[in-house]
Amino acid sequence: MLLSGTYLDRLFLNVLPYTGGIFITYYFSGELRYWPIIMILTALLWILDSAVICIKFKNPKKLRYRGNLWIGKQIIQTDDICSITPVTDQRFRWSFEMIEILMKDGTKHMIIDKPRTIIASITDRPSGTMKGLIKLYPELKVKMKVRVTI
Repeated sequence: MLLSGTYLDRLFLNVLPYTGGIFITYYFSGELRYWPIIMILTALLWILDSAVICIKFKNPKKLRYRGNLWIGKQIIQTDDICSITPVTDQRFRWSFEMIEILMKDGTKHMIIDKPRTIIASITDRPSGTMKGLIKLYPELKVKMKVRVTI
């Protein structure tokens, strides 16, 4: 079971709402000839979003549960985790929600957080990634920190 978010999740919850709004505006104005441009804009925004995450956060790994907790291709023990910190990076106009997992040996793993809806963000509800971790490993709740915004 995949616990982390994916680039495709970000497409559906972060990019498509904006371009969908643009499409609806042009649809009701009768300007359907702009449809290909809107689709190209959507693809470009998604590629830009994915590229920034990949470069800035050094190709975040996937967090999976397959009987054990996996980060990328490595099994990790919950005892080896020092802290789990949700991070919102708002240094650009486009924000990125990630999860930083700090291990006892000092390594940090960046995970793409499952995207939250606008309402969940405003009310500061935990993401699907955090909920999934708590459900599978209740002992990790004490290692979870409050969201940090940079």
